[in-house]
Amino acid sequence: MTTDSGAPSVLDAFRRQYPDARYIDACFVDLTGSTRGKRIPIDEAAKIWTSGVNIPYSIYFLNVRGGCDDPCGMGESDGDPDGKGVALEGTLTPVPWTKPSGGQVLMRLTEPDGSFTWTDPRTVVERLLAQINALSLRPVVAFELEFYLFDALPDDQGSPQTARFSPNGPRESGTDVYNFSSLDARAPFFEKIRSACDLQGINASVVTSEFAPGQYEINLAHSSDPIAAADECVLFRRLIQGVAASCGMRASFMAKPFVEQTGSGMHIHMSMLDDGGNNVFAGGAGDDTGLPLRHVIGGLLELLPASMAFLAPNVNSWRRFVPDSFVPMNRSWGFNNRAVACRIPASSPDATRVEHRVAGADANPYLVLASILAGALHGLEHELDPGPPSRDRAGDVRDPQMPGDLMASLNMMTGDNRITDLFSQRFCDLYAQTKLLETEKFHAVMSAKEYEWYL
Repeated sequence: MTTDSGAPSVLDAFRRQYPDARYIDACFVDLTGSTRGKRIPIDEAAKIWTSGVNIPYSIYFLNVRGGCDDPCGMGESDGDPDGKGVALEGTLTPVPWTKPSGGQVLMRLTEPDGSFTWTDPRTVVERLLAQINALSLRPVVAFELEFYLFDALPDDQGSPQTARFSPNGPRESGTDVYNFSSLDARAPFFEKIRSACDLQGINASVVTSEFAPGQYEINLAHSSDPIAAADECVLFRRLIQGVAASCGMRASFMAKPFVEQTGSGMHIHMSMLDDGGNNVFAGGAGDDTGLPLRHVIGGLLELLPASMAFLAPNVNSWRRFVPDSFVPMNRSWGFNNRAVACRIPASSPDATRVEHRVAGADANPYLVLASILAGALHGLEHELDPGPPSRDRAGDVRDPQMPGDLMASLNMMTGDNRITDLFSQRFCDLYAQTKLLETEKFHAVMSAKEYEWYL
């Protein structure tokens, strides 16, 4: 995807098609996966495509609360300098869930020489994808997202409440996975999702009622452009949250909102095509150690411990990793087995793919994709073998080589030169510092439980 140089004509065409639009959101995606930027009146929006949008480089390394903690001496220490944001071609779409309505466009910040800044997570993905493409391989990926629907306001204790089916109706309760009654009750919400996806060109497909009350999964279609698929995932999260708010609800991608209920994951399916468009995974992952799929799985599993900082980026993320939850706790793989980290779903040979099941729904889609591409590249280049597949509930067994919390994962990531070489040392250091400083602020707040236990 390239920057959009056909400025006014792009905006003019948009205004003709959507005459009620009153603004354009210039959207940047930061290290945490949050969409941030500036809302520009539509009469002034042409500058997005002409002179560009000035915004601080620090927009990429804000914490989850939107503050800059000066990681690696960037932010306050260096005067918080501006960069020039440029629009990505083909990403101007309507935003139908607000009143008045508007539009949005994905942006990239550039360095003085015109290159995209190294602090942008998308830049990391582009570099890794180029290395895989140099092997005459083209990854095809698809994202699956789980989320909860809550009331707009919490209960008296500040805890989230599963959204009601109607303003005065009942709340969903109990585990009733794959049920249709929940989808029927929420039909107006999902119809608005479908309509917004159609307007934005997002290829959403299957909707599933998941294991917990008010939890759902929506699948995005497979794409031969992995970076565009990550773009779509980022914007899809924004769309779901926006539509939910317009319906008086709150959509949450928090990894584990309730201790006693299942968490929300981000599963990524990946296959690889050769120059002739053939799926190189079609040979399967049998005993032949020369099979590309075995090498990819081997690389994914070998780099999994050092990748966890990107796959489980928040303190809460680590609550997902509990037994009996289909959330893998170790470096495992297998056929048609949801307990493992890397699953080979049942499929026809030409649709053979690996499903990476570790990341939480709270993770940055670009950095999750980058972790998977890095593992695949590592496995292909070193012809790694993953060992025998798991045929039982091996995913519930804790792996002593896996980090057990966010702080351990950050230390492991920055200390592993396989990851720092693939992502770049300075990017890993910036990410780790951003999350470290954020986590220190989180732990600096004393909870009521602390008084209850220790006073």
